[in-house]
Amino acid sequence: MQHIWSILCHKASVDSATNSLSIFDCLEQVDVTLDKDQINKNEKVGIPMDFELVQFWKDEDINIDRKFEVKVELRDSDNNILQEFPAELALKKGIKRFRNRMCIKGFPITTEGEYNFVAYLKEKGRYKEVGNTPIDIVLKYKILDIKK
Repeated sequence: MQHIWSILCHKASVDSATNSLSIFDCLEQVDVTLDKDQINKNEKVGIPMDFELVQFWKDEDINIDRKFEVKVELRDSDNNILQEFPAELALKKGIKRFRNRMCIKGFPITTEGEYNFVAYLKEKGRYKEVGNTPIDIVLKYKILDIKK
């Protein structure tokens, strides 16, 4: 099994008649507005947003049905693991290429910077890193009204 690509988006859709994949609103950066006291590097802040991680895989061994274990780790700009998304992919005999969609609700952050969705494939009992999808988190702070 070979990881070809991953992409973050707000929504993806597969046409049932043609099996065509449409990807909507690709994500490269998320701007988050917070009160200054809401962010503490030792704690996660949950950003209420739904998004999808779409992955494309290829496998040359098409003579049998097969299963693969994969996982994706969300890592913050300090390389701390914030979330983990395990999955088992099942391919029927004859299938050479495969797409999977991970629907994710909520986005934990600890600070601003580059976050990474790191993809792993389990081979011979061990996970091996096979891909990395970055997203920038930019923090913006609310201005307090001091006239009150």
